[in-house]
Amino acid sequence: MNATRLFWRGDWASTYRLLHLVLVDGRPVLPLYVIDRTRPTLETELQAMDRLREATLRRTPGLRPLFPPPVSIALEDVPDDPEISRQFAQVLSGLVPARFEPLARFAKALGGSVELPLLRDDRSLLPALRPYLRERESDGLRRYVVEDFPGLAENHALSHLLFPLAGTERAEAAEAACREGFADLLRETCFCSAPRGDVPCGGCAECEAVIRSCQDGGRPLPDGMKNWTRQLLLPLGCTVPESRGFPAKAEADAVMGE
Repeated sequence: MNATRLFWRGDWASTYRLLHLVLVDGRPVLPLYVIDRTRPTLETELQAMDRLREATLRRTPGLRPLFPPPVSIALEDVPDDPEISRQFAQVLSGLVPARFEPLARFAKALGGSVELPLLRDDRSLLPALRPYLRERESDGLRRYVVEDFPGLAENHALSHLLFPLAGTERAEAAEAACREGFADLLRETCFCSAPRGDVPCGGCAECEAVIRSCQDGGRPLPDGMKNWTRQLLLPLGCTVPESRGFPAKAEADAVMGE
């Protein structure tokens, strides 16, 4: 069975996808990570990925062959692709965030396709792509691809990206993680794309998702968000539960933050 290649950065959505592939489906994965030294969360993401892999393999050592360390490449070493860059600048600008452009170049350079795990309620990319997402099956997995995007030819800038979670809501994924017994690992994921030192910004898409998951219906937030959760959410009157397992489906809301 070929390893499923996916972009992973230690965040909630991509970690959920990776763990589901390894723990539930029993599939080998090849995590990929683009090192952007200007990204404020670089060290946090690297530490989160190390922590998550160590915790997963400590629980189930036999999974080591299925879950290798991430393959990393520096942003400046991602091969240039003038056509992909042109399409992002002339067709996708204002619709698809520029940070996805090097991911598209990297995926194409590798050959084949790479998963980009974004949940259906992700606001950074999927709203612009949703009318053009089509569910397709490959390698025994059903995933979404971008087709018939206006202004893009058949072999376009997003052709090598697969969107496995585009039809899955955050709440559905949280319930599945509880049901399959790996929700506690998701408590160790990272969030916030623009922290100020050790303090989350409170305004990026990731922070907004955390705040919504807490405030909509008074959901508690996972303690695995480090001290950031307390610094960001306690002033808003949100609760931060004590560390515990998540055996019951009813507690899925407690792992919905990203």
